[in-house]
Amino acid sequence: RNNELLRKLDGISQKMMTQTLRDLERHGLVRREDMRTVPPHVRYHLTDLGKSLNVALVALDRWAERHHAQLDAAGPPHVAPAGAP
Repeated sequence: RNNELLRKLDGISQKMMTQTLRDLERHGLVRREDMRTVPPHVRYHLTDLGKSLNVALVALDRWAERHHAQLDAAGPPHVAPAGAP
């Protein structure tokens, strides 16, 4: 549900979340279910395509967690902005 997603996605605006959900729906990753109630009640579900992408993203997340230190070490040294201590 909309409010549930907003709570879980800290820092995202309602406008951005709505736009993103529409894009995901248009690309077949999410299915929107209108419960046809007053007040409006809508649920979102991952499609089979969305679930298959989720599997890939979980694998990528695990890879990034395992290699976090190496990724940090490989990057250029941090450069402080001008005037910073």
